[in-house]
Amino acid sequence: MKKLICLILAAVMLLSMPVYAENENVEISFKVGDSMLTINGEKIEVEKPYVVGAGTTLVPIRVISEAFGAAVGWVEESETVTVDYEDIGIVLQIGNKTASVNGTPAELAEAPQLTDRGFTMIPLRFISETFGADVSYDDAAEEITVSKKAASEPTVTVSPVPTAAASPTPTAAAASAPAPNADIPKISEADKAAINDIYYDIRYDFEQRSLPGCIYDETEEKDINDQNDFSQLIYKAWRVTAYADVISLLVDSDTDYAFDNNEDLNVFLENAVNECGLAPEENITKIDYVDGNNGDKIAIITMKDYNELLMCKYIGIRYNKVGGFTVYTLETSFDGAYAFCAVFPDSRGNFGFIKPDYDTFVQAVKNGKI
Repeated sequence: MKKLICLILAAVMLLSMPVYAENENVEISFKVGDSMLTINGEKIEVEKPYVVGAGTTLVPIRVISEAFGAAVGWVEESETVTVDYEDIGIVLQIGNKTASVNGTPAELAEAPQLTDRGFTMIPLRFISETFGADVSYDDAAEEITVSKKAASEPTVTVSPVPTAAASPTPTAAAASAPAPNADIPKISEADKAAINDIYYDIRYDFEQRSLPGCIYDETEEKDINDQNDFSQLIYKAWRVTAYADVISLLVDSDTDYAFDNNEDLNVFLENAVNECGLAPEENITKIDYVDGNNGDKIAIITMKDYNELLMCKYIGIRYNKVGGFTVYTLETSFDGAYAFCAVFPDSRGNFGFIKPDYDTFVQAVKNGKI
């Protein structure tokens, strides 16, 4: 299939956003009933794994998840655990055998349990397979090993992009960037449908990764003081997320898309995003700027209604001269409840439930708590 992937990669590099952490090799080994667990050769003491039901091994979710670089949150009122790992969002509830993985229900062999010491224990097989890890058992040593190798960088081989023969006497017109041509392909109906199917992923990536990554890594106090530029930065974070997820899907498309230059590619992506309802203005319905406590600056983002687990109704960005930026979210949870959360550079915090109205959320952002 002819794909000018070099152009795609170039476009993504120009617009790329930082990610929280790099993938690393992970190896976890332990014995059922033993409080010592080994992570990449380092021994740590944990809540003892144990077996329940028809041979299901339960393990402490926080230590296992964080060994993979995942962020774990806890909502006390509903006894709910959230796990954010790469592009995977997991929600589990104590005593509930149905979990949510990126908004899709997933049945567990056994319901999560809370120990007397307050540790959440979940089925090992579920969390390891959801993370894409392998589980093995050494009968002689009676030891369980969970392992995952770091993803290697993809190798892309492409043919050179044909170019026009150089003019012996370059002119200003020849040196300028090529204009988009009239033969830019249109996205196929099948690919439109496929893009609509990944809307949840695009929203989740923007709300939990791209936007917080942009805020924490690329902004300063002066940025939020310029409301127009700050709004454009938020829109750019959405556009980057949509472009990247659409590109990832189209690389494996059955439709042949080819482009002569980056300008044509960018026009194609913009058209595809707009046709699929992914324009920033259609999904970010409003951005307000309000004054916080003690001179804090706050931006409040109202997102398009999308009532799925972990999707945000509002996002708040607060700048404090002492603590810098903090990103807050109001996310859908179980039973129609809304959780007030914070997304930090390498973790998440859950503060509990609040009413899903604008004024209540703004006040929570101002206070940094409920």
